Amino acid sequence: MKKSLKHLAVLLVMMATPFVLWAQFTITGTVNGSGNNSLAGASVKLKNSNNVGVTTDASGKFSLSIPGKKGVIEISFIGYKSQSFSADADTKDVVINLAEDV
Repeated sequence: MKKSLKHLAVLLVMMATPFVLWAQFTITGTVNGSGNNSLAGASVKLKNSNNVGVTTDASGKFSLSIPGKKGVIEISFIGYKSQSFSADADTKDVVINLAEDV
């Protein structure tokens, strides 16, 4: 009986490992510029990552899947100051207002 429980425990750990390694979350939001106008084509990316990023749609909206449990998101657009913020699985529907870079 003890041997069966030990085997069951090992099996459960092996099955759960891929889910821990592939943990990710999705953050959604809108990027606005001056006058609260949406910015289409703004860059939204995970800081220090070359392959995790998206651009905003025509309404300034984005959806970005982040590997892991948290990350720092960088938003940039030509003519505006870049902005960063921390995000985790509890971060939902953010609104980012970029300031003009004059």
